Amino acid sequence: MYAGSLVLLASKLMEHRNQHRRPLLCCIKTTLLRFPSQMSSVASDVLFWRNLVVVTHLNHMAEIYSCHNYSLREASMVVGLQMGYTVVFGSYASFLFIRTGNLACPLVAHVFCNYMGLPVLFVQRKGLVCVAFVAGTLSFAWLLFPLTRPDLYNERTNSCRCWQGYCLWN
Repeated sequence: MYAGSLVLLASKLMEHRNQHRRPLLCCIKTTLLRFPSQMSSVASDVLFWRNLVVVTHLNHMAEIYSCHNYSLREASMVVGLQMGYTVVFGSYASFLFIRTGNLACPLVAHVFCNYMGLPVLFVQRKGLVCVAFVAGTLSFAWLLFPLTRPDLYNERTNSCRCWQGYCLWN
């Protein structure tokens, strides 16, 4: 689902490299060297942790409305999109846990999705991003069941397709 977002990030990195006439390895090295200080600043950011802990996204309504000068209608649409995405992701995270029986799977997916934000669907003049999004979506759908087989994550499956034996996903 995030293939388009990742391709967009890579293209921005390449544009940055071209603007500053620096080799790609130098840009990657600089990014990796900045990573610890960026994580340190995130770790000390109270607003980041509040947003990480409060998952319903309704808390953003007042912030979007008052601080960003959105109309009440626009703020409602933004928060509605966030809540809709939260419901879909919550269903997916539940599926991951029920299917694999492993808590690490939904936790890793949640951290990744929180870091990436909403997936980039379409960007003007970035055909490769759109193609990557479609390819990523198709790959996600094709690999979802093979990569979440319970026996890959839990040895106690008793030859059942699901961790607890009560789902009939396949």
